[in-house]
Amino acid sequence: MPATSVAGSHICQAEENRIPLVMQRLRSQFAGTTAPSRGVNSCALCPKCIPTSTSAGQKWPNQVHSLARRACICGTCSLSNTSPQRKRVKSLNALFAGKSRSSFDGQTRNFRKRGFTLVELLVVVAIIGLLLALLMPSIQSAREASRRTSCRNNLKQQGVAFELYHNTRRSYPYGSFDHSKRQISWSVYLLPFLEDAAMADRFDFKQKYNHPTNRAVVSTVVPVFICPSVVRMATGRDTFTVGDKNNNGTYDDGDWAAANDYGGNYGSSLATPKDNGVLLYNRVVKHREITDGTSHTIILAEDTGRGWQWDGEWANGANVFDQIGGVNLQQNNEMWSDHPAGVQVLLCDGSVQFVANNTDTNALLSMCTRSGQEMTGDATSN
Repeated sequence: MPATSVAGSHICQAEENRIPLVMQRLRSQFAGTTAPSRGVNSCALCPKCIPTSTSAGQKWPNQVHSLARRACICGTCSLSNTSPQRKRVKSLNALFAGKSRSSFDGQTRNFRKRGFTLVELLVVVAIIGLLLALLMPSIQSAREASRRTSCRNNLKQQGVAFELYHNTRRSYPYGSFDHSKRQISWSVYLLPFLEDAAMADRFDFKQKYNHPTNRAVVSTVVPVFICPSVVRMATGRDTFTVGDKNNNGTYDDGDWAAANDYGGNYGSSLATPKDNGVLLYNRVVKHREITDGTSHTIILAEDTGRGWQWDGEWANGANVFDQIGGVNLQQNNEMWSDHPAGVQVLLCDGSVQFVANNTDTNALLSMCTRSGQEMTGDATSN
């Protein structure tokens, strides 16, 4: 800054405590330098605001004149808004402001930074919480709809596999092939038609399903047999497998076998004969035997979350159910699901339907028989 500009400024002791911080820093920066000799009352702007004498070599006073604040404390000078002096004050202010930004880089500025108050922060948090509360049900509903669609696709794939099997073998597979206590499930026979022929080739049909030679196969999780909505796990279920049956820490026959969340329809124990379903023990069923109609007869239904105590292994031939009541009343080899309000079932014609919890029991049981000649009514929905 030119010396004349600073020397020409007025000095006022009364303004000491009211000058801006940037003026204090400017004063401290220039402290120790000498002002040019101007003589008594050498400032023509405001003689009352300067010392009575200013000699050559005298140190600058420790005050900065109120010109920097656009006013003179004496009130008698001609610093009006339109005067040339006033314009000079504005120029000095701009010069000092520029000096404060360029010369004191890195120093702490005593500005009051604007931030959130506690009340404002709490209001924002409350609004966000309210929005989440409103959105979460919709998000959960969308996720469940996606899981239900995935489950439906699993049943559809198995429906196609059943039809391919029937077209090839002229019948549906055994519900359980139990000769010599092998207890091989219908799901093992479906593997070649589910594009898992390699796994089927590794399975030894001459041995029990849980024989050590079949361990690698039966412990493999088959995604199409898993419902993604499963939450309620029964005793003996460990996510996608049935776990360690006797908790001895070693592999025994059937330990860690992969699970199946879909059970074959053995029929209804309340109807005669007892094995009046489609997937039976040691017996196959053909299309012509389903006199109730393939579009009115269940072949597969959700029976989710079962462990080894309730025959939840996909290779276990006991993975069939005989329905004795309504939907979602018990998990032990009955229609059971974690989808809201009902279960999904696969009909013999390959279609997938939804059976609600409040479905009439008689209508439901009539769909579990293949030749009972019952009236099913509106037991299912898409």
